[in-house]
Amino acid sequence: MSNSTPHKDRDQQTEPAWLAEDREHGRIWRWMKKASDWIKAKSKKYGDKAEWALGRRTARVLEGVTLFAVAVALLLVFLYWFIAPTEPKERQGLALVLAISLGE
Repeated sequence: MSNSTPHKDRDQQTEPAWLAEDREHGRIWRWMKKASDWIKAKSKKYGDKAEWALGRRTARVLEGVTLFAVAVALLLVFLYWFIAPTEPKERQGLALVLAISLGE
């Protein structure tokens, strides 16, 4: 009786994998995957339009600048969350850490 139903095989062999899907981390992972796919589709569409309108080289330069700007913004958000400035001196420290991280 080696031919068992697919559900029995799944239950016996990969139980942790499908259990993880039902937990909070599995839901977050699915949401992140869906958001990532959506962003990829949108960026491809806008990238193709930019290459048509501006030319390939200019579009690539703009993509690089945009990627750098997004990375800096994410770094700033992370540092703001990590340092959590409440006073002007702490906000000044945040700006200093960001400047040092970016190489002044």
